[in-house]
Amino acid sequence: MTTTPNLLLNHLEENASSPEVRVNELADGIDYAINSVLTINFASDANLTITATGAVPQQWQNGTIILTDTSVFLTTSRSVIVPDYVRSYRIINNTAQTLTVKTSAGTGIDVLPATGSSLQCDGTNVINLLEGIGSGGSGGGGGFTGFGESIIIPLGNEVDDMTAGTAKVTFRMPYQFVITDVRASLTTAATGANAQFDINEGGVSILSSKLTIDAGETTSTTATAPVVISDANIADDALITIDIDTIGSTIAGAGAKITIIGYKTIQKEILMFAVTDETTEIIAGTGKVTFRMPYAFTLSEVRASLTTAATGASLFTVDINEAGTSILSTKITLDASETTSTTAATAAVISDVDLADDAEITIDIDQAGNVTTGRGLKVYLIGEQV
Repeated sequence: MTTTPNLLLNHLEENASSPEVRVNELADGIDYAINSVLTINFASDANLTITATGAVPQQWQNGTIILTDTSVFLTTSRSVIVPDYVRSYRIINNTAQTLTVKTSAGTGIDVLPATGSSLQCDGTNVINLLEGIGSGGSGGGGGFTGFGESIIIPLGNEVDDMTAGTAKVTFRMPYQFVITDVRASLTTAATGANAQFDINEGGVSILSSKLTIDAGETTSTTATAPVVISDANIADDALITIDIDTIGSTIAGAGAKITIIGYKTIQKEILMFAVTDETTEIIAGTGKVTFRMPYAFTLSEVRASLTTAATGASLFTVDINEAGTSILSTKITLDASETTSTTAATAAVISDVDLADDAEITIDIDQAGNVTTGRGLKVYLIGEQV
């Protein structure tokens, strides 16, 4: 039986009795190679082989491979052996060690801890796609340039003294995200004591050494004790909260912002809007937020989240409008006592996916909870620039 030249998917046989089976397998194989994400966990302190056996998708046929070491077996750099087939890979290294992606006999590329690389196996060696053909050889690793981004989260306004406390900001990650760095900054420095911040996923800190801004400084990048990330892999729709653990004892500090730096494991873009503050009971109404699109944008998904869930018989309902006309045929809803629209019994349906450059976008709260109205509304537009 013949196969495709690179992914080795079986061709359709002449006079096949059930041709749809082979056609579906081919289509599925292409889909896996482009979009599928496979997580492989190191089971020992040894090199890891990406396998080429079994049914489609075999391990090597997945588009993105995330490598983890949840039991912390690895004590030194290791090799990740891929088959000597012509194939492009997106490799994400979520371990604490450098991993060299290579064939069994060829040269490879180093992928540093908490980074990712777009790689190509030419059948003999593994090279870095971002550096072009001919850049092979161990040690040439680098991060995704097209996938990287930062998320900046203000914890208060620019002038009022900050106060210590938990869950100063709550939001949900709109996609799976790998963190490579976190930073904090202040507009007005704290004095008398260091300012310290924590970031939590699902109520558990992702930092083994917290974000610190030394007294008199306005950035964590100059801190005596650098931040240490203990959990770099943030799940899609994960609940993220940010705490202010300590403030200055003489001047508290003001204008705190947290910057989360990393990359998405899928190539999407997110526009996230805080529609209300974190503590005030929400009141239904139109035009709660108005802004203009900075570029043409094609929507693939819309979401909403609450810091404090709405309760009662009424569904919390959100609408999004372009130039005064709703882009949703079924509005975004959050079921009673839920804090995310991803769990809604009725999913939102987008009727107009194409948002024009400079289009005026308004966000309405059509209905709040009738017992507890809800607090801390954020709306997420997910898609791609045009």
